Amino acid sequence: MSLALRPPLAGGAFALSLYVLACLLAAGRVAAAENTGDAQLMQFEILPQNLESALALFSETTGYSVLIGGELLVGRRSAGVTGNLAPRQALQNLLQGTGLSARFIGEKAFTLSVGAASEDPSPMAGATGDEARSRTPSAISQDFSFKLQRAITRALCLAQPEAFGRYRLGLQLWLESAGRISDVRLLQSSGVPARDRQVLASLRGLEVGAPPAGQAQPLTILLTPRPAPDADCLYFTGEVR
Repeated sequence: MSLALRPPLAGGAFALSLYVLACLLAAGRVAAAENTGDAQLMQFEILPQNLESALALFSETTGYSVLIGGELLVGRRSAGVTGNLAPRQALQNLLQGTGLSARFIGEKAFTLSVGAASEDPSPMAGATGDEARSRTPSAISQDFSFKLQRAITRALCLAQPEAFGRYRLGLQLWLESAGRISDVRLLQSSGVPARDRQVLASLRGLEVGAPPAGQAQPLTILLTPRPAPDADCLYFTGEVR
């Protein structure tokens, strides 16, 4: 399956500033999940395609999330990855030849950058001078990303307990400086107009926490189907759907 989310061009191009792939995971579920590391092998069938679509499929398969400036993806293609592999090995294969590498900032969260990979989960550990300054924005954005994920997951789990985690939908968000979502725009429909309207209504006006200073907008979010959607909302609903 190929998917490419692009900002609308009418009225001037919008900057693709924050790219969050995969399902929005509840922070409570992440903290409570069993730590299985990267030893578990998974089956991958990601064919050669543009890198944006390949990352979407990787995230949908593994539950990993990636935070990246959208400009890094433009014009890049992935050779794909197939076979029974550990997720991080599969990601390495997926990125081979793209000029990008993954830097993990959590067990299942990573950013992409030009150059060599880094496994250091602490963006400031051992970094000084220019290196520290180059890593700090990613760390700040990742912290905000988790807050955003938690707030959106909670809102949609409560609004759509029978549907959240079972559809694909793309949207853009605009935030006020205090962290309130001031506007939401649909990029890719879930296929059910009434559901789309409910998502937009649930997110418009939602308090998600103040974004980092200078954070470019809009933020582009892709919701994808989850392997275990019941578990995603358990933390917020208190019961399995």
